[in-house]
Amino acid sequence: MNPYPKTDYKDNKYLAFIRTKPSLYSKRCGTPNDPIVAAHLGFGKGGTALKAPDTQTVPLLRSEHLDEHRGSKTFWGHMYEALPLRCLEYVTEYLLKMKGD
Repeated sequence: MNPYPKTDYKDNKYLAFIRTKPSLYSKRCGTPNDPIVAAHLGFGKGGTALKAPDTQTVPLLRSEHLDEHRGSKTFWGHMYEALPLRCLEYVTEYLLKMKGD
């Protein structure tokens, strides 16, 4: 079951927030040659070229994101099922941060 709400939510400030985090996959911070990117995951998206909402993103190094595109279930392995929950945690952290600003 997918606990994540379906939405077309787009927010450049949220994507900038995601890019401040270390990679969810390797736990490494970005570098000028391999920066952190907001990787859209697309839970429940059925079809080619359907981009997930920004709330379904996680931070990855650019090099990891390229590998992730080659096969996300293989790339994430045992972590794949936990990704929707991790996205919700990022959204919650962002909303609490915005409320405090």
